[in-house]
Amino acid sequence: MKDSKTEFVPLQTDTTIETIRQTLRNKFGYKVVIVNHEKRLPVDTACSNLAIKYNMLYLSVYQLIRKHIRNQTPIGKKLAASKNDKQLLKDKIKTEEGIKDEFEEE
Repeated sequence: MKDSKTEFVPLQTDTTIETIRQTLRNKFGYKVVIVNHEKRLPVDTACSNLAIKYNMLYLSVYQLIRKHIRNQTPIGKKLAASKNDKQLLKDKIKTEEGIKDEFEEE
């Protein structure tokens, strides 16, 4: 039975508690968690630890994209071709002293 707000989920309770827990995790657990953050915030370690604790997969999309672009894979070439110039950053670097482009965004 299913409507827009509820779903009936039959659950076999004549098995081990581990099997029941795994079934519940599979049915109701998060499938994808997206963490949006400023690149300067060190969230990789925290996200990796959470992934280990809750049996999830942690994938740094920023690092993955960077790897594809640097290795010039087919998808990396497409990503590099679709890159927009960041004129604001270029102007800021030219006008202000001491600004570092640590993520090589220029």
